[in-house]
Amino acid sequence: MSSWAQVYDPIGNIWISGAIALIPILFFFFALLYLHMKGHIACTITVGITFALAVLFYGMPVFTAVAACLYGFAYGLWPISWIIIGAVFLYKISVRTGQFDIIRHSISTVSKDQRIQLLLVAFAFGAFLEGAAGFGAPVAITTALLVGLGFPPIYAAGLCLIANAPPAAFGAMGIPVIVGAQVIGAEPYAVGRLVVMQLILIGIIIPFWLVAVVDGVRGIRETWPVILFTGVVFALTQSLTALLIGPELPDIIAPLVTMVAIPLFLRFWKPSRVFRFDTGDTPADAVIDNTSYTSSQIIRAWSPFIILTAFVAIWSIKPFKALFAAGGPLNWTVLVIQFPGLHNLVLKTAPIVPSPTPYAAIFKLDFISSVGTAGGFNRSSQHLRLYVV
Repeated sequence: MSSWAQVYDPIGNIWISGAIALIPILFFFFALLYLHMKGHIACTITVGITFALAVLFYGMPVFTAVAACLYGFAYGLWPISWIIIGAVFLYKISVRTGQFDIIRHSISTVSKDQRIQLLLVAFAFGAFLEGAAGFGAPVAITTALLVGLGFPPIYAAGLCLIANAPPAAFGAMGIPVIVGAQVIGAEPYAVGRLVVMQLILIGIIIPFWLVAVVDGVRGIRETWPVILFTGVVFALTQSLTALLIGPELPDIIAPLVTMVAIPLFLRFWKPSRVFRFDTGDTPADAVIDNTSYTSSQIIRAWSPFIILTAFVAIWSIKPFKALFAAGGPLNWTVLVIQFPGLHNLVLKTAPIVPSPTPYAAIFKLDFISSVGTAGGFNRSSQHLRLYVV
């Protein structure tokens, strides 16, 4: 089969060509926001539009375009879906066993001040859920938690979306960085280093922005020590984790450290005024859960996520990865597939690369070394505990 060279400006005007290339993305947002299509329907139509543009506008051979669609679909199944299914399954087990209520309680009762609750729930716990699950689950879960704590629903949803900005790049155990690096043929660790350098400032600014939304400049003036402390702890821990360990754990370790650090900080400092939203006819204190849990109950509730962190940490260290690398004793467990109809048949051209370079379409089925499998071992143990308990 003959190769096809990528064409970046088919009509000789890069602005018009760029605008045409944006059509699928613009349609996707239009379909979701204005046509109110379901996600899978909007995505399917968007793929169809992209396919048509690739063939008719960019001159991509039909068979090669079909292969590219199947290649992307395969990546959606593995490793992305493998991680999502596992993370949601772990969350469902936590809810079914009643342990998630204890997790929520342990976070929400640190302070009655809703500005601090916002930092704990939307920013820190939301980042942890982003690291463990990603793909919309963090915003949905933390929004429900904030509403239960007395936040107006619209405020809660908007705040959780804002809070999701710093952890999004390393969500779902680093899947955006890992898959992105695989697609361009780069090392995930190197891509993660570049990404985290851009997130340091964002991680510090977002907590200030969140408090400003709910209580303006006065709120920042009254709580700036804990806001600054939260942002710095999160940003530094996220950066160090990405630089020293890899892209899988920044959104697991940084939120956990932040959730532990904030209560410790509040032992030495408290705001002069407790801020609460006006909840209408219901007194503000009525939304406070007065249930008490023992330390062992709290540790038990958090144990699935603690074990998850430990498993992912093991899967992320270089000696473990070396077992599955080329020449490693377990390399035979990694199935490497040169994707038919696509591998080395698409040529990247200038100015993207100095000279025409074949695009290596390699699909890996790493059944054991995939970070999603690390969560699988944890899910299995928790599923067994569900029936034992």
